[in-house]
Amino acid sequence: MHEHLVALEERMQRLRHAIRQAIAQRETTRTGTLHAELRRTQQAWEVLCGLNDPLSDLQSEPASSTVPHGSSGPPLGD
Repeated sequence: MHEHLVALEERMQRLRHAIRQAIAQRETTRTGTLHAELRRTQQAWEVLCGLNDPLSDLQSEPASSTVPHGSSGPPLGD
C-alpha cells in the first residue's frame, strides 16, 4: 500500500507542476483537464488512506471519457 500512496503523491506533484505550466502558458483547456485529473488522483489517495468512500465519489462526479483514471494520464510537459 505504501508504494501506491507514494506513486499517487508523486503523480499529484507532477500534475500540480503541469497545472502551473499550463496557467503560465494560458492554456485554459489543458489547465481544466489537468485539474480534473488532479482531483481524481487526490480522491484515489483519500480512498487508499481510508479517508473517503469510493462509492460516494462515483455518484457525485461524472466520469470523463477523455482522461484516463489510472496513474498514467496526459503528458505533463516537464
